[in-house]
Amino acid sequence: MSNPSPYTVSVLMPAFNAAEHIREAMDSILGQTFTDFEFLIINDGSTDNTVDIINGYDDPRIKLIHNDGNKGLIYSLNYGLEVAQGKYIARMDADDIALDRRLEKQVRFFENNPDISILGTAFIFMGTPHEIHHPNYNEEIRIKLLDDGAFAHPTVMMRKDSIDLNNIRYNADYKYIEDYQFWVEAATKNLKMANLDEVLLQYRQHSNQVSSQKYQEQEETKQRIKLEYLSHYFGEYMSTDELISVNKCFDVDLPSKIAILDKLSKTNNRYNLFYKKYFGRYINILIYRNVPKDRLISLKEFLRVIRNNVSLKFITVLFKINIKKLVS
Repeated sequence: MSNPSPYTVSVLMPAFNAAEHIREAMDSILGQTFTDFEFLIINDGSTDNTVDIINGYDDPRIKLIHNDGNKGLIYSLNYGLEVAQGKYIARMDADDIALDRRLEKQVRFFENNPDISILGTAFIFMGTPHEIHHPNYNEEIRIKLLDDGAFAHPTVMMRKDSIDLNNIRYNADYKYIEDYQFWVEAATKNLKMANLDEVLLQYRQHSNQVSSQKYQEQEETKQRIKLEYLSHYFGEYMSTDELISVNKCFDVDLPSKIAILDKLSKTNNRYNLFYKKYFGRYINILIYRNVPKDRLISLKEFLRVIRNNVSLKFITVLFKINIKKLVS
């Protein structure tokens, strides 16, 4: 039997040249209503006064770790996962602000839901009224991951024993979108996930974020992850070319695309790979996306396409969505 964790939570926060905002981030963690945690701050070779700011705090929960130079975010995260001693690991970014009951509410959820391994929350863009809420339940999250991420990374808390037992780590082959790959790997290894439908983090946007600078590379990697995830479940029943076509927009003619989506839907229904109700919504999104906004098709053309390429049952599904977006 393993020894009990010395802390309930390990807060994991990498920092690289974060002097401008790190004090706000640290204050938001140190001021949490839940206090049984270690605060792992991994200095990734900062050249500004980030370290001076951290050293200015006199709090025994802070554990400052120095990388040997600038190793990058993925290295820092994986090192933090290895050395963390908490039962749960909470991600935090050095420029965001956690609401004061974040840790308390996530820990309570975990204690009441021992089957959940990964838990995110809603968040708000700092200085705006705009909140982002991701799917709450595991089956919804699994399907959301077919098309996009389902968590805001700095809101996430994880069970350390679950990710260790399943050997889940951030992968350097998926740079700039390593968190999406992490969630997908967790899903394929049958870890259950959830999101609290409550804003517990203020997320800061600024021009030098990776997601702004490296959009093209990030998007290409995202498409690769989506294909790998689809292939994990559907690769035995559909060809690689068909699965590639699922996520292509405008490069596949409408009749072929609808036929492929019909096959995808039938396969899911036959083998119960994903919850049918939520999977139907995913199919709807793919159909919307495949019709250019500047090229409305006639009702006659649309009816001809679906009549010649899909089953009656799938046609019924199509007409449950907002046809006005597809026809003139």
